[in-house]
Amino acid sequence: MPKYGTESTQILKRADTRLQYIFNELIHHYDVKLLCSYRDKVGQDKAFFVDHTSKLVWPHSKHNVLPSLAVDVVPWFVAEPHIRYKDKTAFAYMAGHIMMIAANADIKVRWGADFDMDTILDDWDWGHFELVT
Repeated sequence: MPKYGTESTQILKRADTRLQYIFNELIHHYDVKLLCSYRDKVGQDKAFFVDHTSKLVWPHSKHNVLPSLAVDVVPWFVAEPHIRYKDKTAFAYMAGHIMMIAANADIKVRWGADFDMDTILDDWDWGHFELVT
């Protein structure tokens, strides 16, 4: 059975308890690596200005509150390469698990591949999940 490593465990501790619930359930069914939850101003500036992994400046991301209202996650493969950012099928499969766990717990979650929630997967952030508040 998959389990979180030390880094993923620490990242999850900085997330809202509803996200903790979802991702603690997820790891029983699907192996993932958590990349980010809370980002301070320095981290958000880096994500926006340097890495271009965020479209929002501080403090407008759901990553910018503690506990974080957003989590970035990727599917984890046993075989190398462990992370495969271009494998949209794996991301979609993971997202299905996440969205079902959230729905069963009556937790409203938005997936970054469908920010506008129109069920068309044409948005850009396939590893991002946030609480709808």
